[in-house]
Amino acid sequence: MLSEPLVISTFDPSKSVASKPSSKDASICIYHQSTTTPQSTFKKSSTKPRCLAVSKSHIFAAQAEKAAIHVYSRERGNLEALVPFTERISCITFSGSDSGGGVGVLIIGTEGGRLILWEVATGRQIITSEVHLDPITTLAVSSTRTHLLSGSEDSDIHVWSLTKLLSFSQERSDSLTRSSLSSFNRHRSGITSLIVGHSFTSSNIAISASTDSLCMIWDYHTGQLLRTIILPSMAVALALDPADRAFYAGYSDGTVQTVSLGHESFSESLYTGSSAPFEPPKDSRWRLPFENAGALHALAVSYDGTTLLSSHASGHVLQWNVGCGKDVPSIVLSLEHPITNLITLLPTEIQPSESLLTKLHAVTKPRFDATFDAATTNGVIPNTYNLHAQLLNDLSKGATILNQQQFSEPSFATCLAHPSFPASMLHFAPIAKAGRDENTNGSENRMQMEMELETLDGTTEKVARVPIASIESLTAELAESRAQQKRNWDKYCGLLLEKSRWQEQYTMRHKRGLREDSSCSDTQLS
Repeated sequence: MLSEPLVISTFDPSKSVASKPSSKDASICIYHQSTTTPQSTFKKSSTKPRCLAVSKSHIFAAQAEKAAIHVYSRERGNLEALVPFTERISCITFSGSDSGGGVGVLIIGTEGGRLILWEVATGRQIITSEVHLDPITTLAVSSTRTHLLSGSEDSDIHVWSLTKLLSFSQERSDSLTRSSLSSFNRHRSGITSLIVGHSFTSSNIAISASTDSLCMIWDYHTGQLLRTIILPSMAVALALDPADRAFYAGYSDGTVQTVSLGHESFSESLYTGSSAPFEPPKDSRWRLPFENAGALHALAVSYDGTTLLSSHASGHVLQWNVGCGKDVPSIVLSLEHPITNLITLLPTEIQPSESLLTKLHAVTKPRFDATFDAATTNGVIPNTYNLHAQLLNDLSKGATILNQQQFSEPSFATCLAHPSFPASMLHFAPIAKAGRDENTNGSENRMQMEMELETLDGTTEKVARVPIASIESLTAELAESRAQQKRNWDKYCGLLLEKSRWQEQYTMRHKRGLREDSSCSDTQLS
């Protein structure tokens, strides 16, 4: 059975801003769902909801009522750094590659409405202007790690391009650099929770909830509202099924409600753009078997979508069976303080450590360097920009692996599991076309030649390469196609010129006829 790690954090309301957390409190813990004994514990922390982020190497905890983030090392199990900021932090999230080993960007939302992007492996820090009028309450990163969504108490949701925010080719003074791609302003009150779908296509959805008990499903690429859900009360937390089949809403009374995206009443109109309001059935709301569970703070879905976890103000973590949500949930954990954050991690068996390309041993504290955001419109990276990470793969095999990926024909399973088209599939497309052409002409349907690749360790190996004859034939076809396009364009321009001449002649004849008619009428009147 696969073991799924569970990361939780607590909030102690009795601690004031000036007081320090007790060293005896285990404020952040990593559990396995099969056991109640923590695998790792981290102390000296108190976090509010949506103020915890986890990477493969570190845990980031934004401290309540403070402008500081505690960074914990998962490898060493201690507090690695205390990073201060200029504003109090309201929410955080982490964006990094699955094979990055902790290398990525920590995205921070402040109470002043600013966004702070911290590259944890380089120390580069990017601070936007006050993009929201009120504190930022929630952040979400798309599955492709190209878009960032930020929700605020001002009822607006901004969609950002992470590529543009982190680009060196923009001037800091340019307003387009730190501006959002689009804004979603259909809500009329503050945003409480925000989630995005798991799709890698350009039609991915976002689901947002606000304090007016409305939940909206919309396309964050186009800003189109797809559906409006009328909830019985304000949703404080949202969670999405791994296959985007349904989402779950948690309420302040501790109950949970499931909303199926394949419900018969609106499954067809979800993708046709109809935004007619929909109210979920009353029996879709799961009740608590006891009243002392307290308010719900966070939701998390297991990797296979069969289990839903909820954390409550009473310090309980409840486990719900998605298949039969009406059953009594089981208590997984019970702590002294309210559990405000709940994050499930992928089982280590799904992605072993051998698949990691880099590993981050220690974060680089953020620093504001003028050279990082200078007017480098040509895209030149400053020489002070250094990446501190360990490369795990053998560099001597780099060229071999690269060529194998480029020149080995992809399998059906690889093409089926890839989000779009594998690079090797696109590479072999001209070869397949050339083979069909040669077969049609009666010549040999496969022509290959071998080249010797000198690797870094001095050995040589043979790698299949595109036949030169095929490349020359494709080049000739491309040149002939371009020549034909030019001939068609010249003919089209000539027809347009001839058409304009005919129109001028017709206009002149028409005017001449009008003048002759008017002169005849004048003669008859006289």
